[in-house]
Amino acid sequence: LPLTIFNLKQDDQWAVLEMGTNNLGEIERLTEIAQPTLGLITNIGQAHLETLHGLDGVSRAKGELFAGLHGGTAVINLDDRRVASLPVANGVYKLTYGLSAQAQVRAEKIVVAAETLEFELLYKDQRQAIQVPVPGRHNVSNALAAAAAALVLKVPLEKIAEGLRSFRPIQGRMNLCPLPCGGLLLDDSYNANPLSVVAALDALATLKGQGRRVAVLGDMLELGEGAAQMHRTVGGKAADIVDLLIAVGAYAADICQGAAAAGLKTGQMVQLPDAAAVIDFMQQQQRPGDRILVKGSRGVKLDRVADALRNAAEPLPNTQQGS
Repeated sequence: LPLTIFNLKQDDQWAVLEMGTNNLGEIERLTEIAQPTLGLITNIGQAHLETLHGLDGVSRAKGELFAGLHGGTAVINLDDRRVASLPVANGVYKLTYGLSAQAQVRAEKIVVAAETLEFELLYKDQRQAIQVPVPGRHNVSNALAAAAAALVLKVPLEKIAEGLRSFRPIQGRMNLCPLPCGGLLLDDSYNANPLSVVAALDALATLKGQGRRVAVLGDMLELGEGAAQMHRTVGGKAADIVDLLIAVGAYAADICQGAAAAGLKTGQMVQLPDAAAVIDFMQQQQRPGDRILVKGSRGVKLDRVADALRNAAEPLPNTQQGS
């Protein structure tokens, strides 16, 4: 973050800075350095639990952003109970967003399609049709967050709609792309926690096609003592959606155990040790039309799997549908 600030130019009007943390006090220090005029917290979920010692610790760590604002605006997700209850420094204006009827910036008439989201954005007495070319209902909240921040900066609703319509996710962040075999890759391999894995699985469920739904799920790291149970929980979620579950890493057995408990058959699950093993497996077992989600924490390096799938040749003849 300090390097980003040093690289700002005199004529830059806005800077969007991500304040990451896995320890208390880090965001407080980053806020002192950046001195933001707008603070936005999208959610408080099960991430960095190992070092922050539970959701209360995550709340305190992220809350350092709102507490460190001096004037300006706190943009608050009213649908997230923990975010909504965070204290905000005196003299800071609060702008809320969400699906709640009490939110100042909210969405109605939501339509979730395979590759796009559509909804009507409401702010004060204004309404604006919004279309975002990304899968996943959870991205309605992300789009509202971006819109709320832009409204603080006096961006007209028409320009906000134009910006959201032209948005394209980067690789590793809910990036949807066609595969050489005729299927689809949903590359969300940049990182993972229980909340984001569930959201990604829901997005996989919306993808159109006749092929299998395949989820490549890697370890979710830094979850602390409850890690095994959290992996079993996402495995149970996957069982409701996928035709083939590929679990990767130290918690692969826990993911599959949760899936099995939820009814997924043994022949629909594979446990593999690392990304290289997944690549080898997919070279032999990928089928035309497969809709494949790749999701895991950075340490599992599943971005290599996504890259291999993107760059793969046609599947081998003996992997054709029905073989």
